[in-house]
Formats: sequence, structure tokens, C-alpha cells
Amino acid sequence: MLIVAMVVGALAVGTSVLALRPSGGEPASVAVSTTPPVATGPVSAAQVRADNPQFAGKSIGIIDITAGERANPSAATVLSTAIHLTRTPLPALLESIGFVYYSGFARVGDEVSPRVLDNMGRYDTLGKNYAADYVLVIRSDPGSGAGSLLGLDDKITSVSAKVIVVDDSKAVVALRNYVAGSDQQALESLVPILRRHIT
Repeated sequence: MLIVAMVVGALAVGTSVLALRPSGGEPASVAVSTTPPVATGPVSAAQVRADNPQFAGKSIGIIDITAGERANPSAATVLSTAIHLTRTPLPALLESIGFVYYSGFARVGDEVSPRVLDNMGRYDTLGKNYAADYVLVIRSDPGSGAGSLLGLDDKITSVSAKVIVVDDSKAVVALRNYVAGSDQQALESLVPILRRHIT
């Protein structure tokens, strides 16, 4: 007489259950866990700095490009170029993750930031006169999209620094609305872009 023995064992560990099924054709073991995934904490500037030593000591400035008002519907779009100044929240955020903010974008007294540049200001401040390693361009003008440099002022595209464009709508809003203490959303939007360009 053929006797077939089936042994089914269950081993419970915490909230996880391991079922052993040595019968033919079935997997040797099946693990089922009801333990929730470990939640990651909020992104902090200190953690970003520790995780990205390549940011340390790199100089960077921030330029903000928006579409200005047209004189009439058929007129060409006029772009407004503004620079974020030292001692203001967004540059301070970059400094908190290791960067050195570009001293050429110095704030004068309690000047409002960003500073809108006129034609002479663009000539004096950008182009060959720009002396940082990187320039971060936040743009929401009609030419923006996919990180493109299309349509940017040649005073920006001719700088010797590497140009990093931020034009994803959510990232643009997060950076333009950033205030000191609201690091989470700004860092989540910005850090992946910086990592792609700075090694």
C-alpha cells in the first residue's frame, strides 16, 4: 500500500507568515507579509548635502525667465530676464546643500529679489561677464519645454558656465514660491535635475 504523506508547516515571524509546501509541482515556499513598507523621512538640506558631495564648492547663479506683456496680440513675445540675488531664500537653499552662490548677483541693501535686468543689465551681468561654474535657468516662457535652451537670450547661452534649465511646471512653481523653511517641495523638484548635470 502506497502511503503519501503531506506535511504543511507554517512559521509565523512578527506579522509575516512563511508557508512550506513540499508537494510536487508547487513552489518550495511562499512568503506573505502584511508588514507595511518603511516610510522614508522628509528630504532635508543636510541629507541632500551629505548624499551629493559633488555639489560642494560649485558656484552657481539663478536666472528667472518669464514671458513679458506684448504690446499687441500680433507682436513677438518679449522675455523678462531676472536674477536671484544673494542673501535671499532660494540662493540660501542652494548654499545649504553645498553650493557657493555667485557673488556677481549681489543684493544691494534690502533690494527686492529677483532683480529684473534691462538690456544694459543683461550685457553687464551675463555673457562673457558671468563667472560661475553653473547657471540655473528657471523658465516658463513659450520656448520652454524638455530642458531646452531654445529661445533663450544669447547673453545666457553664451556664458562659459554650464546652463541647467528647469521648466517643468511643478518644479517652476515650487521654486518661484519657495520661502525659507519650505525646503521639502523645492528640494524634491530641484535635486534630481542638479544630479543629472553635476557629477
